[in-house]
Amino acid sequence: MSAEDFVGYVSQAIYLALFVMTTVRFVRRPGWASFDIFLFFAVIAVLLLAGDASDAFGLQDHPLLNILTWVGVSALPFILLRLVDDFRPQSAWVMGTATLTFVLVAAVGFVAPQPWGAASLIVVAFVAVLGLYASLGFLREARRSTGVTRRRMQAVAFGSVLLAVVLLLAGVRVILPDGAEWLELVTQLIGLGIVLSYYLGFAPPAALRRAWQEPTLRALLAEAPDLVQLPDARAVADRLEERAAAATGADGAAIGLWDQNAQQLVLRTADGERRIASGEFIGGRAFERQKLIFSTRAERDAPEHADEYRRSGIHAIAAAPISTDDRRLGVLVVYAARPPLFTDDVLSLIELIAEQAALVMHSQLLLREAAQVRALAEVTRLKDDFLSVVAHDVRTPLTAILLNAELLERGMERGDRNARRVVSLRAEALRLKELVEDYLDVVRSDQQRAQRRERHDLVSLVHEAVGGEAGANGRVRLTGDESIPGSFDGPRIQQLVQNLVSNALKYSEAEARVEVEVVAEREWAVLRVTDHGIGIPESDLGLLFERFHRGQNADDRRYGGLGLGLYICRQVAEEHGGSIGVTSRVGEGTTFTVRLARWSEAPAPAAADAVTEPTHSAPPAAPPDSAKADAAYAADAADAANPAAPAVADVPGEAAT
Repeated sequence: MSAEDFVGYVSQAIYLALFVMTTVRFVRRPGWASFDIFLFFAVIAVLLLAGDASDAFGLQDHPLLNILTWVGVSALPFILLRLVDDFRPQSAWVMGTATLTFVLVAAVGFVAPQPWGAASLIVVAFVAVLGLYASLGFLREARRSTGVTRRRMQAVAFGSVLLAVVLLLAGVRVILPDGAEWLELVTQLIGLGIVLSYYLGFAPPAALRRAWQEPTLRALLAEAPDLVQLPDARAVADRLEERAAAATGADGAAIGLWDQNAQQLVLRTADGERRIASGEFIGGRAFERQKLIFSTRAERDAPEHADEYRRSGIHAIAAAPISTDDRRLGVLVVYAARPPLFTDDVLSLIELIAEQAALVMHSQLLLREAAQVRALAEVTRLKDDFLSVVAHDVRTPLTAILLNAELLERGMERGDRNARRVVSLRAEALRLKELVEDYLDVVRSDQQRAQRRERHDLVSLVHEAVGGEAGANGRVRLTGDESIPGSFDGPRIQQLVQNLVSNALKYSEAEARVEVEVVAEREWAVLRVTDHGIGIPESDLGLLFERFHRGQNADDRRYGGLGLGLYICRQVAEEHGGSIGVTSRVGEGTTFTVRLARWSEAPAPAAADAVTEPTHSAPPAAPPDSAKADAAYAADAADAANPAAPAVADVPGEAAT
């Protein structure tokens, strides 16, 4: 096999492969641009197969094959010009002149006598002139484009120039049939250059496309820090709209930002602000479906807005959602009068810009939220500092008021009208003191989270805490395990129990019972406080453990308080690596469930669940043998002669004082 034959076979194989790839692409995504690319390589494939058939069967002078070759060669530069027009519309007179000239040149092949001889120079001149013009068109568009599109345009332009050169050499062979044998090898080599250029232009390998995309990627990444510093998402959108239009060679681009409150996409247009619903227009559909949508005929794919698309001259639209894993931020819409020539590259670039927009906008949101959190934390700190000082200062006059109220009460007769007023004064002053102490507890807990956990029997702590809350006639009943040893902050646990039990008594009828159950569940201790009182509305459960929140059905005149008790309970539970939850029915009662880590030295706080039974975090790490820890504690307790509380105790009413 000669070098000429080898080069020819390689070129033919690549051309046929390109024909197959462009055919598949046209079937997958039909459109005028993909059709013209398919037609270009279909003509080349037909010419190659016709040449092989004529050589194999000795049909070099067959009239039909000659006419087919004449028309096919004449069609190639005309199709190239159509491709230029697909990417950037050419003037009507250029396209009209090219079409008429192609028809006339093709007609010459039918009417001129064969063999044509010098008449072949007509097709050679036509192909050379039109091919060079198309090449210049590709070069002009390459300068306007960026990234992969620019490189592909340059490759196609170079291949088109080589095609014109080959046809000029063919004309030379017609004029100088003798002594031009050297032109055969030169023609074959240039032909290989043509096929490689078209391969790089129309079907480049993925690795090469990624390499071509790198400058665009680097430019977008380099600009990201500056974009994050812009004042808001609208400023980012305006900047990226310009980048999207320039990078894709489209007529324009728009970014719609999602307004969560209005449930609409907000776009900025020449006429002002435009709002569209999710699912409306092609951009709204892309946002709703959260995937890229490409339409070559917008008026067909969105017929309800066809008139608007026609008036604006927009026919090709690509829309990509701007979203992160957990947030929908908007949609990027790129539009043009005609579909892009290299659709896959343009669509991948649009998706890339949409991802960049999502990253920048999400970063802006996080920075803004972080700033708000810092500002809120500072405001909260200043408020707590101020109120803490006020609360401390209020305690001194309150103590004097209480002392003098008690002295006045003792010095007055019981039936005296003023004596009743003094009793009321003392009760309200005592109530105010309790509110001040509750608030100071919250401030101390927020500012000093140091743990004072020591070995205690939880049942004993609970028994001591409820002893002072028995109220009228032993209303509190303690049940559960006899002893639950563990590592607890004794005063804080008792504060938690007292808050829960006092709430249960306060929001129940005078004769209603309150059940307190304490049980051990492996590394956990579970405390349940159940009342049969007024219950809590479901709408309040989500905020029940927040500061200063009280149920809607809690009458301030009947049930006093600041709404801090349950917030303190949640803090105590989290300090012990546990959680607190609540279940309630209005008019039937409420059950609070507290889970505490028994032996954790460094518990991880668990979030409270105020709607259903608490969702527990993973149990804190227990000692290697929890039973040994319990046994060791029991031995220490025995040595100290400190017996555990009884398993079931009706708290006596006399203990209420």
